[in-house]
Amino acid sequence: LSVSESETEPELAMLDKGVPGTRPIVRVPPRGLRLTEGTDAILQSNIVGNPKPKIYWLFNGAPIRMSGPRIQMSYRG
Repeated sequence: LSVSESETEPELAMLDKGVPGTRPIVRVPPRGLRLTEGTDAILQSNIVGNPKPKIYWLFNGAPIRMSGPRIQMSYRG
């Protein structure tokens, strides 16, 4: 699995009150991975913005389905 891209799409309705809007900022970019088929991968990145950006992981230019028993997405903040 090699993930080399991410895409963000802000939701304007989610703007935090009292905080000026900002474009998405990638503080820690995702790293490309090379794995043996069947092994687990942990994809990490730190992306901030106001409103909170939506994050999409891509594999060969196509979105990775974020559902299923082996897929887990977590957010902090």
